[in-house]
Amino acid sequence: MRALIYVRLSNLTDATTSPERQLKVCRDYLNNRGWGEVGVAEDLDVSAGKYPPTERKALSAWLERHEEYDVIVFWRLDRLVRSVIDLSDLIRWSQKHSVNLVSATESHFDLSTSMGRAIATMVAVFAEMELEAIKERTRQSYEHRVQLGNWPGGRVPFGYEPFKRPDKGWGLRPVPEQVKLIHELQDRILAGERPFTLVAELNEKGIPGPKGKRWR
Repeated sequence: MRALIYVRLSNLTDATTSPERQLKVCRDYLNNRGWGEVGVAEDLDVSAGKYPPTERKALSAWLERHEEYDVIVFWRLDRLVRSVIDLSDLIRWSQKHSVNLVSATESHFDLSTSMGRAIATMVAVFAEMELEAIKERTRQSYEHRVQLGNWPGGRVPFGYEPFKRPDKGWGLRPVPEQVKLIHELQDRILAGERPFTLVAELNEKGIPGPKGKRWR
C-alpha cells in the first residue's frame, strides 16, 4: 500500500513540536502495517477552518497527483478537515480516485463502509463545533481585554512595545527611538524621497526594522 502522510498545524512557533509528533505517529502506523511512504504533505501555519484542502499549498498539490498513492494517512481527522462540507468533498474525491483516507489514531475512521463514513461525518460535526467554540472564546477574550483598556494581543506595531500593567493585563507604549525614526521617514517621503531608497539606506546602516529584521 502506497501512503501519503499529511501533517497540518494552525499556528507554528519556535516551540512547536506537534508537526514532528504527528509525523512520528503516522510513520509508526505505516510501519506497523507494512505500508510504503511515498511522501509527506505539510501545511504549517494553515487553519483548516479558514482554508479547505484544495486551498492548502502542500495538500492541494498532492491531491493533483492522486495516482501516486493509495491512501492518505493523518494524525487525527481535525488535522485534515474542520468542516463537514470539506469532509464530504474529500470523501467524494477519495471515492472518485480510489484513494482511502485513514486516521492513525482514530480506529473508527474507516471510509470503506457506509457506517464508517457516517461515523467520520459525525466526528467532523464535533470538530466543526469545537472550532466555532474556539472562535467564540477568542472573540470574547479579545473584547474583554479591549473593554479593560488592555492591549488585546497580536502583532506589535513598529514604534511600540508591550508592557505589563501593574493592575494585570498588557498595554502598549511608544519606543522613543522608533517613533523618532518613523517621523523622520515620514518627513522624507513627504519631501519626495523614494521609499525604496530609504529602505536600502536603513539596511545599509544596520538599523533594525520590525521584529529586529531587515527592512523590505
